[in-house]
This record gives sequence, C-alpha cells and structure tokens, in this order.
Amino acid sequence: VESSAIENSKSDFIGFINHNFQNSELTLDFVSGETGVSQRKITSEIQNRFGCNFKTYINRLRINESKRLLANIDLNIGEIAFKVGFNNQSHFNRVFKSEFQISPTEYRENIRE
Repeated sequence: VESSAIENSKSDFIGFINHNFQNSELTLDFVSGETGVSQRKITSEIQNRFGCNFKTYINRLRINESKRLLANIDLNIGEIAFKVGFNNQSHFNRVFKSEFQISPTEYRENIRE
C-alpha cells in the first residue's frame, strides 16, 4: 500500500465522522477504532482544522442537520433530536440554544414566517 493511500485513509476520519454523526453512539473511541487513527491525532486534527474539540465538532454537524430538518420536515423536535444523533431532546435543546441563542421551536417558527 502506498503511503499516500494510508495518509488518505487516516485523514478521512473527518469523512467518517461526517457520514456517521447521526449515530448517537459516535465516540472518539469508536471513530478511532473504525478508522485506525489514534484518538490523539483525531482530537488535535479537529482542534487545528475546526478550532473545537471532538464533541463540539459532532454537535455542530448535528445542529446544522437539525436546522435543515426544522426548516423542511414536519417532524416534532424530539424526532429531529433523535434523527440527528442526540440521545434526548433536552440535551438537544440546550446545545441548539447555546449555539443560536434561541430554541429549536423558536428557530422553526422564525424560519417559517
């Protein structure tokens, strides 16, 4: 195997995360095990590229997808929370509100006015 191919698969743990963020069991340990990239490399790479930690990066992906769903799909907030990978609605509401200063319900009402 060429070293560039190995480098490619190693750097593609971001792609793996981006394709699996809806999995509520997506942990640093899981990503490391599935991609063969050390947890240290994953955390430092995410910090360098996105300026945040692993959990924050995944939450941003989930919140971005939830915004799309809130705007386009008539699921209730709880269903959207689970669909994007949060284990419970209150945690989803907290993360969403900390990111946008409004609740998912308020976001939906504003976007549909």
